[in-house]
Amino acid sequence: MEGKRQTWNRLDWTGLYWTGLDWTGLDWTGMAWTGLDWAELDWIRLDWTGLDVAGQHCTGLDLIGMDWTGQTWTRLDWTGLFWPGLDWTGLDWPGLAGTELDWTGLDCTGLDCTGLDWTRLN
Repeated sequence: MEGKRQTWNRLDWTGLYWTGLDWTGLDWTGMAWTGLDWAELDWIRLDWTGLDVAGQHCTGLDLIGMDWTGQTWTRLDWTGLFWPGLDWTGLDWPGLAGTELDWTGLDCTGLDCTGLDWTRLN
C-alpha cells in the first residue's frame, strides 16, 4: 500500500486485526487521517514489540479532528515505535482509556504535542 496515494478519510476499521503487521518502509508523509473513525477498532493487547518502522515518515500526518471515542489502548505496548516529527496539534482523546498504557521504548524525537489534550485521557 502506498500511503501517499491513499485517502483514509471516513474509512471503517471495524474488526481489523493488526497483530504482527509489518509497517517497514511505509511512507505516511502527507497522509490526512482527518475524520477517520477508530471507534470500533480493537487495539487491546496489541503488541508493537520489535516492530520495524525504519523509514516510516509521519511528518505532516494530520490527526486533528480524528474521532477516538470508545477506543481502548489498555496494556498497549509501543516498544520500539519511532514517530519523529509527528504533529498531534489539537488532537482530542475523549473516551480513550489509557490505563496501564506502556510507552516503553517509544522514541518521540521531534514529536510535537502542542495542543494535545491529555486531561481527558482516563
